[in-house]
Amino acid sequence: MFAVLTAVLLSTVPATRAIALEFGMTPNHVYALWRSINDTVIATSSLAIKDPMARQRIESMTPHSYRGKQPREVLHMVLAFGERLNKLRARDDLPPTGRYGDGHGEVNATGVFLNSGMVLNGMVEWIIVNSDPDLLVSRYYHLESFRGKTSSDVYALVDLAHRRLDVILSNSYLMYRN
Repeated sequence: MFAVLTAVLLSTVPATRAIALEFGMTPNHVYALWRSINDTVIATSSLAIKDPMARQRIESMTPHSYRGKQPREVLHMVLAFGERLNKLRARDDLPPTGRYGDGHGEVNATGVFLNSGMVLNGMVEWIIVNSDPDLLVSRYYHLESFRGKTSSDVYALVDLAHRRLDVILSNSYLMYRN
C-alpha cells in the first residue's frame, strides 16, 4: 500500500521540483514512518546478528531528546541513513535505495516523507531477501496516527535508527560472508 502511494506521488512530479512540493504531509506522518522503520531495523538485527546481547542492546535503545530541529536537518539525517542502509543492501547485491529530489531548495515534511518512504521500502526489501519467503511484511506498512509531533521528534527517531543500524553494521555476520 505505502509503496504504491509513494510510487504514485513520485510519478506525478519532476524530481527537480520534488522537495518544494507539498502534499499535506506533516511531521506526524514522517514520525509514523520512522516508527515503522525502527521496527524494520529491529527485525534486521534478528536476521543479521548472531550475538543475542547485541540484539538486546539494539532493542533496548531509546530515542534521545532534541529541540529546534528543522526539516532540512531531518532530511540530511534521512539521506545519511539511506547511505548506511545501502552498505547493508550492497552485501546482498541489492541496488541502492532511491532518493527523492536533490536535497537543495525548499525542504518540507513531504520531501522528508517521500525519502523516508524509500528508506522503509529499502529496509523491507532487505528483510524479504534475508528471511523466510512466507514472512508477511505488511505489518511494516501499518502507520499509526500521531498528533503534535515536531521535526525534532522525527529527528530523534531517525537518530535512533542510525544508532541501531551502526550496531548491526559493526556486528553483522554479513561482514564475514564472501
